[in-house]
Amino acid sequence: MGVEVKMEKGWVVGGGVVGLSVARELALRGVEVGLLEAGRIGGGASGAATGLLARPPVGRSAWMELRRSSWEIYPGFLAALAKEGGEAVPMLRCGALHLHREPPTNPGKLLGRWLDGGHRARWVGPAEIRKVICGYVGDAELALEVEEEGFVDPRSLLSALKAACLALGVAIEEDCGEVRFEAARGGGTTLRVGERRAEGIGNGTVAVVAAGWQSAMATVGLPPARLPLAPVQGEAIALSIPSPPLRIIRFEDDAGIGWQLAPTPDGTTWFGSIVSAEGTHGGRSEEGLDKLLRAARCLLPDVSRSDVVRHWAGVRPKAMRRGGPLLCRWPTLTGLWIATGHYRSGIICAPQSARLLVGAILDGEEVPASFDWDAGTRGG
Repeated sequence: MGVEVKMEKGWVVGGGVVGLSVARELALRGVEVGLLEAGRIGGGASGAATGLLARPPVGRSAWMELRRSSWEIYPGFLAALAKEGGEAVPMLRCGALHLHREPPTNPGKLLGRWLDGGHRARWVGPAEIRKVICGYVGDAELALEVEEEGFVDPRSLLSALKAACLALGVAIEEDCGEVRFEAARGGGTTLRVGERRAEGIGNGTVAVVAAGWQSAMATVGLPPARLPLAPVQGEAIALSIPSPPLRIIRFEDDAGIGWQLAPTPDGTTWFGSIVSAEGTHGGRSEEGLDKLLRAARCLLPDVSRSDVVRHWAGVRPKAMRRGGPLLCRWPTLTGLWIATGHYRSGIICAPQSARLLVGAILDGEEVPASFDWDAGTRGG
């Protein structure tokens, strides 16, 4: 346990699920918090999300532990949001099928990782795959059936987080335009909002960069180097047709791109890419829609454009070193912290990430070394 720090003011840059969760956690600890969002709440990585809460298998890394512990606290997290802000977020619990075109090298070992983590899981063959996915035209020979995963609607989650933050006194500013940090004399930092406003960081004031991929833009030019982040485009669609009964389905296509299908509480089916191309435009595209529909036809052969009721996209921040997201102090500047790089796991990891980071900021608690800036260079 470290030394408790008295914090008078906290700034959070970024209005996605991670940024809102950090702002809420700071406010719960009695810190006066201002949240700055260059655009609209949820307009970044959270806009690419399909809201899947994947319960991870057992693992020894801090990254796996972060995902596991986040899964365990999620129902309580949602209940707390409803109590604080008055908005409930339904969490759908359902099973999942992980389709494999070829059997893994050691299926027993892979299954054991899930069983050791408390999952109920088993391997199923082509006949059972087609029993679950009527009309399946893919070539999967094997599937891992996992009994419990989950889903939340990111739009409902963002709305509930915003309501909770406001109820706790967080001052939220949207459409701020450019928000950036500059190094100041003496190792401090200046937070600039547009061209006419500046806030000093340090001496009782802290700032957390939690703006997804835009975190790299907001900190350009700060020593010692650019944030180790890469932008990854994500797109998804909602279909007006029922999904296979209470199953999340994951598979890879011929190009090695991962896809996932999810049932939702409102009866629609959501379908999106797990791994997509690098890119920063963050917008929907006709090419992206065509790719989504082609991939979806592996599971739902009759799907067409007329079934699409919503199409959305965003840019995910991928940390470009081993170990998981960036949850750490800026290495050379006083009062500046980082919470980004969750890639595809920002929705599920947000509450526990916020707890870890705020514990480090206010109590001096240690965050796992693998979440540090230079974890990859240390082999973490």
